[in-house]
Amino acid sequence: MASIERIADIFVDAQDASINHKSLTKRLRRVEAQNENNRSRFEEQVKACAIRCLEVTKSEKAGQNTIKFLCSYCAATQNQEHESEEEDGTNITNQIMVVLLPYMSVKDKVIRYRATQIVSQLMGIVQEIEDELYQAIRHELGKRVRDKVPAIRLEAVCALGRLLENEMDEEAQAAEKERDEDEEMLDEDEEPESTGLLDKLLNVLQNDTNAEVRRALLLNLPIEPKTLPYLLERARDKDAGDFRHLSLSMREKLLRWGLRDRDERVRKAAVKMFATMWIEQIARTLQQTDADQEETLPKLKKGEYYKADTVALVELLERIDILNAGQDDGVGLEAMKEFWSLRPDYFRVVSFEDSFWTDLSAESAFMARSFYDYCSKNPNAQRQAEDDQKFPEVTRFGFHLQRELNRALELRGSVEEEVEEETLAEQDFIAEQLLHIAHTLDYTDEIGRRKMHGLLRQMLSVPDLPDEITRLAIETLRLTCTSDVAGEKEFIFVVQEAIAEVHDSLNDNEDEEQDNGTNREQSPADDESFVSAHSELSTRSDATARRKPSKLDKKLAKMTPEEQEDYQLRTLLVQLKCLNIAHTMLQNITSDFSTNVSLETMLNTLIIPAIQSREAPLRERAIECLGLACLLSPSLAHDNHEMFVYCMKKGHEELRMQCLKILCDCAVTHNKDGGLDLKPFVEAFGYSAEVQLCATTCIAKLMMCGFYKPALKTAEGGEEQEQEGEGDEAVEVFENAIEEATQCGTRGCELLAKVKAALVADAQGKGQVEGDRRQS
Repeated sequence: MASIERIADIFVDAQDASINHKSLTKRLRRVEAQNENNRSRFEEQVKACAIRCLEVTKSEKAGQNTIKFLCSYCAATQNQEHESEEEDGTNITNQIMVVLLPYMSVKDKVIRYRATQIVSQLMGIVQEIEDELYQAIRHELGKRVRDKVPAIRLEAVCALGRLLENEMDEEAQAAEKERDEDEEMLDEDEEPESTGLLDKLLNVLQNDTNAEVRRALLLNLPIEPKTLPYLLERARDKDAGDFRHLSLSMREKLLRWGLRDRDERVRKAAVKMFATMWIEQIARTLQQTDADQEETLPKLKKGEYYKADTVALVELLERIDILNAGQDDGVGLEAMKEFWSLRPDYFRVVSFEDSFWTDLSAESAFMARSFYDYCSKNPNAQRQAEDDQKFPEVTRFGFHLQRELNRALELRGSVEEEVEEETLAEQDFIAEQLLHIAHTLDYTDEIGRRKMHGLLRQMLSVPDLPDEITRLAIETLRLTCTSDVAGEKEFIFVVQEAIAEVHDSLNDNEDEEQDNGTNREQSPADDESFVSAHSELSTRSDATARRKPSKLDKKLAKMTPEEQEDYQLRTLLVQLKCLNIAHTMLQNITSDFSTNVSLETMLNTLIIPAIQSREAPLRERAIECLGLACLLSPSLAHDNHEMFVYCMKKGHEELRMQCLKILCDCAVTHNKDGGLDLKPFVEAFGYSAEVQLCATTCIAKLMMCGFYKPALKTAEGGEEQEQEGEGDEAVEVFENAIEEATQCGTRGCELLAKVKAALVADAQGKGQVEGDRRQS
């Protein structure tokens, strides 16, 4: 009996999201196997759960998820029956349809719709069905094609389309058998007699007032001599197209191409398409479900919209796959920015009560994130949102954020059940959206600031926290600290504490002596002092050959090969995690390394040993961190210039481009007074096309940042004279680099020529103005 009671709990879990249905189906199948001797009781419980779905309105996503799960379970039983040649699967599916048949004719349109929907979907699953039940279902579906609710008619014609295919096959077999027995052949121009079901569906295709119903029949009717004229007639249907007919990739492309087009008229049309046409089609469908008849819907005047409904907005975001479109390179934020601007009715109706935060989906979380992002960039919108109390209290929001972060970690640490990647991705996405929202909050409330500060500090020390969530958490942590020097020191101290705790997670299972002996990154150069990264890279092989076995070597010697591989992988992941935290921290500070001892310590104990590591991912990430550190310290940039040049020459393609960008950024930041060295960029012309393009782009950037100063020409005495200055040598260096790129046919050389021409024209224009003034 206890296992029987678990059936309802399984259906409750199924209504939350469809991505867990596979594991829930397995659970329900296990319960079914455990109650083989009490099968009738099990089937009654399943049918009771199916009946409970009938009261759920179409707009409720939970109802759709539960029906999907029910069909998934029935499909699994069908497959089991087919493999084992048993009849249990057919029985339970048939019994559910028998129970639902009376509900297809009730007065309540919601129950009528759900019953028709479930039967329609089960008809696509069932492999065998009793003739009496088949005729009863066919009769009820035939009545539903004349239902006053379009959504019910749509489900009915989809189910009848499946039955039509079976009946036409049976008719063809019967005709063939009759021809064999009687040896009678039809004339070439004579058509076989059609079934009554086909005539009924053709009549619906001609006369139904709903475009969705007509389109469903176009997709389900077979192309035959009798149906072809009707199908061609519908091909000239003037009903406006619904964007939901497009594939998911086409919707995303249409939106992305439109919003990012160079023509302003195209961008405006794309905004109108998204914020009016698409959302209104969904809103109309939702209100049409609530109306008794399609004709009872209000007839809108030009410029009027259907009643704003956040359910419609959430569905719109789901229709464009916001889980992918909402990423940094996606089009989701661009679209929603225009949406909130163009649709103030939705801006007013959206609400963020506690119930909203406790039941988040990827779409609702992104909706909230886009709303607060829009408010943060529009003072008027922010004032209106604050007046309507739409901004959450920071302390309360901290608890919501903590709950979602804990859910993400629980899913990653779950060992009892197999967690699908989609579930992890959705939960991570929700946590990311809440952290984006945290960027827009006001931390003048000290209690809320402390709550967020402590939460983020605690989460940063968790090694399993995904990298993107870690990055957003560090950026939010910086906002919870004051913007002055003291606040930055506090921020650096907290982040470095988190790095130490993440690294110490490697030694959780070791004794105190081992823990003390491995409290910093293990690398081949642990026992040697750091002179420069370049010198260490050039002598690493000799030093490695001479050094004595370390404690790490002794520990690995005691392990099996599998344990060694597992430990080394875990070590690599933890070290990468530490570098990722350090990388994000360096992006959010302005302190010079020479004035902050803790930063210098992190450089010597974390970044430099990782550069000296044998592991390529560690070296590459550490070089990025060192590049950020060099931007903060002129002396550090000068000391490591040769190291970046060395890595550019000896590294692979990605590392070469990374080092070129670092050299360029360091030059822009620290070499304002001259002394620019373009040799590494010119040498890069001899590598791959991607590296060449990176080098020419960096040179163009340096030229536009003021390093290339062509001599001004002034008009004195009616003749143009060239002004000589101190920049002649720098100009010559750039001229030689441009000439070298042109001669070698380097990718991107056209860019250098265009930048040079623009800068020369600009300089000449300024010089001509000065000359005219002096002449006058």
